[in-house]
Amino acid sequence: MGELHTIDVREFAASFSWEAPQGSAILTRGTAAPDDIRWIDRIRNLPDYMHTFYDNYGVKVHQVLNGGSNYLSDPEGDNTDTKNYGGTIFTTLRKVDRTIDFTYPTDMSTTQENLDPIVNAAILDDSNPLNDDIYTFMPYLFLCMNYDFPEAFWIGNGYVWTTSYDYYYQVKPAGKGTINYTYYVLYLIKGNDFDCRIEPFTTAQAVQEGVAEYKDAIDAILDGMPNTTRYGQIRYLNEWLTKHNAYCSNYNPSTAPKIVWSPISALRGTNGTEGPVCEGYSRAFKILCDRLDIPCIIAIGNAKGSVDSPGESHMWNEVKMNDGQWYAVDVTWNDPMVGGLGDVQPKVSGYENEKWLLLGKNDIVDTDLTFAQSHPNSAGFDQQQTTLWDFDESTLIADSRFDVFINGVASAPAIESATVYSLLGVNLGTFPSMDAALSTLEPGIYIINGHKFAK
Repeated sequence: MGELHTIDVREFAASFSWEAPQGSAILTRGTAAPDDIRWIDRIRNLPDYMHTFYDNYGVKVHQVLNGGSNYLSDPEGDNTDTKNYGGTIFTTLRKVDRTIDFTYPTDMSTTQENLDPIVNAAILDDSNPLNDDIYTFMPYLFLCMNYDFPEAFWIGNGYVWTTSYDYYYQVKPAGKGTINYTYYVLYLIKGNDFDCRIEPFTTAQAVQEGVAEYKDAIDAILDGMPNTTRYGQIRYLNEWLTKHNAYCSNYNPSTAPKIVWSPISALRGTNGTEGPVCEGYSRAFKILCDRLDIPCIIAIGNAKGSVDSPGESHMWNEVKMNDGQWYAVDVTWNDPMVGGLGDVQPKVSGYENEKWLLLGKNDIVDTDLTFAQSHPNSAGFDQQQTTLWDFDESTLIADSRFDVFINGVASAPAIESATVYSLLGVNLGTFPSMDAALSTLEPGIYIINGHKFAK
């Protein structure tokens, strides 16, 4: 077996050496339909066997969610698609059968002890080209699995893979021989110090119980949704997630429990040290949008709230509204951490807002800072890898925020209740009508029921 290679998707996506054009929100794969945009569709030259593994992974995720069992939920119990090397359990990502010739000195004794080093050297030399696309594309494959299937809430951000081969050979006269070998690329499911499942879901029973909780949580959230428009649905999801959660109160990337990155942390409504971080919020938001048939993608980048900020690795979402355009939603930043509330924040802090709801790339979010500058959608990959990738780049996100009046979601003259926010997301109150709001406010620019007004 070869060396174990570990990929942490969170760290991999934070190494920003390649960035999409300003405002670019997606990299599409050829003829992908606009409503079916996935991370896997952003790259056109990903090897076919990786697409096959990706598809099979998605099937197995949903098999578990539908009450079934496989190596993703029960690696010890399911050996149909796994290899067990003394308790270290892998599944095969790629299998290649090859036949090659080798030579050996004619004056050498053809014992196994003498021939094994020659045979192994021949196999390694022949299989090296097979490794090239693995090192180039494997991190991206795991990132796609991680971001396109956030519903796999029990799977962590860490992925481990290796290569291996089985062989037999035949010795022929005159210093010649033939090798038949099978080359494997292996994805580690469970080892002595690794488990693809996160705590507390490291047993088959715990995953099964987690699935039941996951389903109940989603049903409870959506059962509380009023009969409303897509705009109203998005607002409801933002409100539920911000008012039922508080950002992890003691977040340290190296010591935080892995559940803070899982969507179940946000779906169950959590605060304290197990409160969700941005990945928990954004994955939960995508899962809920998926259930409502609202096209939604995960976006990543080095986001900042002000021009002078160095920024931080961040995850948010983009959704397609019924006007046919895509807009940004950052649920995490709509639920800001607030000082002075103690180590364990109340879930409803009073600072929940809609500042980062359905924005376009040109919207001003702070002094001299547009949303595209604040949240440059970027995919951070090693430059040597990306030079071998074939991207189809296209800009997705709209120029300006979703306008509820232009899009017929609300009628400005007849509106009965006007909720007013400043451009910085501060809730300035709710008024009985638009006229009442505008007559009370000082001159300036405001967001009233999702619409930008200047007075």
